[in-house]
Amino acid sequence: MIFHNKKSSKVIHNALETLGNGGEDLLRTTGISGGVIQEIHRILNIYSYKPPQLIYDIIVSTLSIHASQNALLRLERYLETAGKDAIIHSYNPGLPDILAAIFAMSGALSGRLNSDGTLLGDLADLENPLVFFPDKGYYMNHIKSIFKPGELITETVKKIHRLHTIHLMRICARNSDSGVPITEISIELSSLAEAVIEVCLEIAARELYERTGTASRPHTLAVFGLGKLGGRELNVSSDVDLIYLCSDHEATWGNYDSITFHTMLAEHLTRLLTEATAQGALYRVDTRLRADGASGPLVRSGKDYFRYLELRGAGWERQMPLKARPVAGD
Repeated sequence: MIFHNKKSSKVIHNALETLGNGGEDLLRTTGISGGVIQEIHRILNIYSYKPPQLIYDIIVSTLSIHASQNALLRLERYLETAGKDAIIHSYNPGLPDILAAIFAMSGALSGRLNSDGTLLGDLADLENPLVFFPDKGYYMNHIKSIFKPGELITETVKKIHRLHTIHLMRICARNSDSGVPITEISIELSSLAEAVIEVCLEIAARELYERTGTASRPHTLAVFGLGKLGGRELNVSSDVDLIYLCSDHEATWGNYDSITFHTMLAEHLTRLLTEATAQGALYRVDTRLRADGASGPLVRSGKDYFRYLELRGAGWERQMPLKARPVAGD
């Protein structure tokens, strides 16, 4: 990790415990500025009633980051707004590093912590949060593990947003470690996106089956990731480029033909992914790379799509499938 080595961390811990009795001089020996020391003093004075060990650990991790003063200001705002939610006594060893990275690197994620202090408990419960998890299945299993049979779909969607936020925070902390290759971060972000898309597609299908009375016939929608998602190169600010294809057969779903049914399903999936909530939207989805662009149908059969590429596709459109990858669905 990029954080202080064991020796300097111990020095800083000792200094924090003796602020006002020589601790400031100890901190200065580690190269910490007077302004940062003043902010640390302020935090420890105001929030002395909270469990000191977690605050000490967060400060130690924060002091290894270039934007440490900014991170300390965000830590103070968090402690001010979180109230009793900031009082936890048991947590995984990676939690202070995660919080320090969030406060230093992301105003948006810091804001989410401020608006929902209970996220701290979920972050504290993560196992091995700073380990590389490249597989889609890891994120799928974590998301589905908190679903309850028969719960309202609105509650399920809230849980997806919550766990999406938690994993973004975890990956953000890993990204602050200069020893972690950027390829690992991109792979994790891409796998998280795939899992979220897959789970949202299952929810969208369940709602559509209930609305149309067509649960006896499984959908055949295939969701393909293009661009950075297709190449497993996502970053935290990437759009998600998707195209939707369905099977070629002429089957019907109740009163709907295949294209109509699967278009309703794709529209619902896109809404779930892009809808703004208290924790923000899951993703910005771009479907304009489909055949005929924004003016073309949202869903085509696989046969029609490849016929389009063969007869009318531009050069770049024919190259695009080289990076396409199925990310959800049939």
